[in-house]
Amino acid sequence: MKRLVIALTLIIATGCSSLAPLKPPRSPETTDSGQANVVVARNWNYIGVGSLNWLTFDGDNIVGMYTREFTKFTTLEGPHTIGVRWGSSLFGYAHMEKDINLVRNETSYFLISAGFFGADIEEVPERELVERISRYKFSSPGSTSKFHLY
Repeated sequence: MKRLVIALTLIIATGCSSLAPLKPPRSPETTDSGQANVVVARNWNYIGVGSLNWLTFDGDNIVGMYTREFTKFTTLEGPHTIGVRWGSSLFGYAHMEKDINLVRNETSYFLISAGFFGADIEEVPERELVERISRYKFSSPGSTSKFHLY
């Protein structure tokens, strides 16, 4: 019985920590004309501090982010979807998306917040995010962050 409990605990712990992406990450499309800038940061709090959240853009994984990380990229102006994916290979993935409209030569700022029951992404004012990212680590689009705790 003791071995069974230990085995189940290890299986559950392994499943929660294996956060492989559903699709490999990619960088968003860009051109010389009609570009808009996007900056996304993952907030720092005690809830979800060790979990990886995937920033999604138009349904594709862009970058895996832990707390106190940010990314920025340039993409085509116009309507898009931005979202966050979380979960594990054992329990499955959940995904939350928002429709956005990007404007040429303007920068949009977003914040990913993790909680007990998932994650959320919201548009925030420039001043709020610029202050945060001065203390955060940059994660390049098309990559997966290395695990670290602050």
